[in-house]
Amino acid sequence: MCSITLIIPCFNEEKTIERCVQSSLDQTCPFDEIIVVDDASTDKSPEILEKFKEKITVIRNKKNKGAKSYALEEGFKHIKTTWFVTTDADTYLDKHFLEELRKYFFDEEVVAVSGYIKSQKGNWLTSIRDLEYFIAQSVHKKAQNIINAFLVIPGCAAAYNTEFFRKNIGFTHKTCAEDMEFTYKINLHRKRIRYTEKAIVHTQDPSDLGSYIKQLRRWYKGSWQNFFAHFRNLNRTLYSFELALSYFEALFLSLAFFIMALINIKGFFIMIALQLCFYFIFALVNAYKYKKARILIYVFLTPIVFGINSYLFIEQFFASMSKNKTTKWVSPRRT
Repeated sequence: MCSITLIIPCFNEEKTIERCVQSSLDQTCPFDEIIVVDDASTDKSPEILEKFKEKITVIRNKKNKGAKSYALEEGFKHIKTTWFVTTDADTYLDKHFLEELRKYFFDEEVVAVSGYIKSQKGNWLTSIRDLEYFIAQSVHKKAQNIINAFLVIPGCAAAYNTEFFRKNIGFTHKTCAEDMEFTYKINLHRKRIRYTEKAIVHTQDPSDLGSYIKQLRRWYKGSWQNFFAHFRNLNRTLYSFELALSYFEALFLSLAFFIMALINIKGFFIMIALQLCFYFIFALVNAYKYKKARILIYVFLTPIVFGINSYLFIEQFFASMSKNKTTKWVSPRRT
């Protein structure tokens, strides 16, 4: 028998938590239990959660613990089911989300499953983020699924075998990206992760540059923290190669973007042109597959976002070497 709990960590998400919880209740395959960990929210989140008190379990921390991983750990203490799923309070689930994830829970070799992320409709920035999700999941994630070498199981669309998680993963709170740390540990044990693009979640990405930069700083810092903490322990040649290739290819391209602008302006514009062609091809496929033609309007802005991403990736490469290991909740402006 397969029983499943959903954990939703929440901190000041009054604009999104109701839709998140309602989408969790509206599943074609219902969760056995839904746990929301309210990490001492100071907005109207507690009042909104009160509306669902007959249908969900709400755990309210008296004091904010400072990071999402602590809220997840608090929720995990109450799990009694064989599997558990995590999502974010700014995310809502497609009604078939659990139904699609659950198909993989009966394979004894599988200890975790990753779903598919879409960015909720917003402005040019969220449209480009959605295109980046599409490229990452349609190309990289599918390849990683074939060779079982995942870089990250995203925390807003993740499922784990409870017994395996309790014995082999747990919580350390040492990085800014706990979902990436969980993935590293699964790979260290050479266990099977599956990916399905049919288990869809819709997440609310930052729609202003200030929030976008803050979020990426945390993501990239967490990525480098995990890389330096775990890479030397890997004993899987294929996974190690995939990991090193992904990080250092990204670092090389990020550096090349700025160096080329300084030493060869003609070469820089050729690089931009090639990049635009690359994004435009995927934008066409995305527009056709998901009926999102508006992304074609914003493709010409992708070099700007790429430049921001590149700078932050380089910045956090150096920042991750510092002794500053703080991990804090990052809540972009919600709509």
